[in-house]
Amino acid sequence: SVFLSKQNPQVNKYFQNKFKSKNIIQFENQIENLKINALLDKTIFEFQDKIRNKKFTNLHLNLLGRHQAENACLAYLSAAQYLQDIKIEFNEELFRKALLAVKWYGRIQKISSNPNIYIDVSHNEAGIEQTMKFIRSNFKKTNLKLLIGLLEDKNYKKIVDLINNIFSEIWITEPANHRKLPGEILQHQFAQ
Repeated sequence: SVFLSKQNPQVNKYFQNKFKSKNIIQFENQIENLKINALLDKTIFEFQDKIRNKKFTNLHLNLLGRHQAENACLAYLSAAQYLQDIKIEFNEELFRKALLAVKWYGRIQKISSNPNIYIDVSHNEAGIEQTMKFIRSNFKKTNLKLLIGLLEDKNYKKIVDLINNIFSEIWITEPANHRKLPGEILQHQFAQ
């Protein structure tokens, strides 16, 4: 089986053409009534699997951001299909425990409460876009500070566009990596 998360329609079409002989399970066709409450310290969500007619409420995930609930739904779909294929009943209690056990260090990870400090090691525009959605939905623009460093192979112009006008202060650094983007280039891009 091939499992597709929420995608651009062209991406879905590509996978449907490429994997015609496979069972394609699409997020949009199977998950409905997804409600997400992305808080500062956890994500609470609910959804319904319309194919299996199962509803899950009050699911807790220690990962932060709306996108993590969507990722958890996709993980559920693949696990539920696998268990169905091998004729093992899906265990909701284990599912809930597994969600609580998931840790992803460095992805919108809160490392301090006073003041609130989060770290995020997004490595592409899509990841940074999700992080900025989390920040915009949870914090007022005033007094937000950002420390950022990028690698030279990243689309830093697009990343600056995603970040600009969210933070009151931006500090630029360079990663300890031979592929680092020189801080002057990033500074110049922010100054435009």
